[in-house]
Amino acid sequence: MRRFAPLLSVLAATLLIMAVAFVDGRPSVFYDSHSYDVMGRNLIQVVQEFPRSVEFKMKPGVKWGDEPVTTDRLIDSEVEGARSPFYGVLLHGAWQIGTLWLLAAIQSALAAWVGYLLWRTLAPQAPWWSYLALVGAVVIGSSLSFFATFAMPDVFAGIGGGAAVLLLSQVDRLKRAEKIGLFALLAYSLAIHKSHLATAVGLLVAGYALLMLMGLKREVLLRRAGVVMAAILVAWMSGLVFGSTYKIRTGLPLDHPPFLFARVLADGPGRDYLHMACAKDNNVYAACFFAKNINSHSTENLILWSNRRNLGVFNIANRATRVRLEDEEPHFVLGVLEHEPLDELGAALGNWGRQLIYFEVDDPLRNPAAFLLGRYWPTTALPKLIPNFDACRPPRSCRPPFAPQSLAWWHGSVLVASLLFLVWRFSRRDVRSAFSFRGLKRNDEAARVLATVALLLIVVALNAAVCGMLSGPFARYQARLVWLTPLAAGLTICALPMSLAWAADFARRAFGAVNGLWDRMRLQPLVGRFLPPLNGHLMRFGMVGALGFVVDGAVLEAMIYLGMNPIAARAVSFPVAVCATWMANRTFTFPDRIEQSRVREASTYVAVQLVGGAANFAVYSALVHSLPMFAAWPILALAFGAVAGLAINYLGSKHIVFRRGVTAP
Repeated sequence: MRRFAPLLSVLAATLLIMAVAFVDGRPSVFYDSHSYDVMGRNLIQVVQEFPRSVEFKMKPGVKWGDEPVTTDRLIDSEVEGARSPFYGVLLHGAWQIGTLWLLAAIQSALAAWVGYLLWRTLAPQAPWWSYLALVGAVVIGSSLSFFATFAMPDVFAGIGGGAAVLLLSQVDRLKRAEKIGLFALLAYSLAIHKSHLATAVGLLVAGYALLMLMGLKREVLLRRAGVVMAAILVAWMSGLVFGSTYKIRTGLPLDHPPFLFARVLADGPGRDYLHMACAKDNNVYAACFFAKNINSHSTENLILWSNRRNLGVFNIANRATRVRLEDEEPHFVLGVLEHEPLDELGAALGNWGRQLIYFEVDDPLRNPAAFLLGRYWPTTALPKLIPNFDACRPPRSCRPPFAPQSLAWWHGSVLVASLLFLVWRFSRRDVRSAFSFRGLKRNDEAARVLATVALLLIVVALNAAVCGMLSGPFARYQARLVWLTPLAAGLTICALPMSLAWAADFARRAFGAVNGLWDRMRLQPLVGRFLPPLNGHLMRFGMVGALGFVVDGAVLEAMIYLGMNPIAARAVSFPVAVCATWMANRTFTFPDRIEQSRVREASTYVAVQLVGGAANFAVYSALVHSLPMFAAWPILALAFGAVAGLAINYLGSKHIVFRRGVTAP
């Protein structure tokens, strides 16, 4: 049974990670999922038609797409170079065998496996249930579940990052089969998106410097770095081979849109340089023909994808002009850097910073009915890919039952809390000494944890740099792997447990200071007569009220996630909170005033809570309906409502519900 325990743990974690798809009723897709499916079908046909598929070349008189790979006609050679056929094989193959549910399960299982290896190697003494608790916390508090069940290669940015970190910092605690599996997973993750490849190169450089600084032996470090470099080379060569076979068959290079060209134009310095260069020679760049379309309001999306004649550039150009735009991209970008280096550097750093904090979950929450709009998207593979898509056709809707703004608030709060915890934990003496004395040299556990967690955070920062600087801040690019940060915090808790004696001592001293200040206020003639002692009923009632607020808020957010509007959700959360606070108040706040008849006590308590709740609910409803900020953030309106009903609830509970017995001090 012990042999199967890791497998069962990973299986249970896989189901946890798939929670969003289970709640939504289906895995999610994006517009680009169609392109990946086409590229996957193309690669499958290349293998099936081998060796003809790498020998044939288009000739005059031969109809496009007849031989040897018919899906070549579906590929736009100026665009689809940005879509990986290797991820397409996974997507298309999983859809053919078991629908997108199989794809979601595979992606979730890979994320669970990498998380398991990080947990097992960093916290070998942790109890088995801490792994599932860690995965559950990451699923609840981050974007992992949304991207693991998303038919896009995004989740592999985090999976590949985790695999690279394991091979750099934890390879000595891995089994041979695990090393081989991680190498294959890393190479695959890097092959399916060029941004993953660029991030891995940066991680290799930064990781080498960090591990050497922390005392890892040079020969050991070179071996580990060599493994990661080999995965980078395999990924790069695989893309090169596929592109070469496509060019052999068709005579056309498989290229990608000029993302960096659009980025420097949108930043501003590129726009100034273009207008200056075109004023001297109107034919120096193909973009000169569209110079009037590029202004201070142009974004990279408008420049690349707009179909409007007065706004777009790349999407409205003909094939020859597109090819020229792509070929001129390196020369144009170098010209911008030579002309305005400091301005472009400042813009690039600003994009990096914005990408770091821009991680909303929006693309995985797209309503599937959106793929019925227009004349093109209904003809693509998207309606076929989505499980049970017919249930999404109007007038019915399959809009995911999640509130994006509430998710942004929640994920941001968890991220900030995780970072603050990591800063605090790594400032403690054991970790400081492990870093100061090059702890990896003597295999110090704290140094191992610090190195691994630091590498995970470097992956997050490098991803923001690559995507923000080269393509532009876009929510999906960072949301796809920001879950590595709370994962790092959870791994630290599992690996470096601490005694809570210091926390109890701090709490006692803090309460003593507050209590002393409160007692001095009670001595004042005008105010003090209305203030009860802090160590009596009021203090305990406040603690129970805080518990009720947490229960109320948790149920409220859960109901909103499931599709209820804020007012209806409150009608569910309030009764749950009342039951929780009644049980806590009768056993903790007023144990000396318990009514003999529980029915009478409960009914009276409910009546008092209804009065207080009426005030609470009135304030909550008024704020939600009158101010847009509170409609977007209902948890804030809940806080104001809780304060409004506190006085009524306390006085009613003390003097009406729990009025019998000896008064507490």
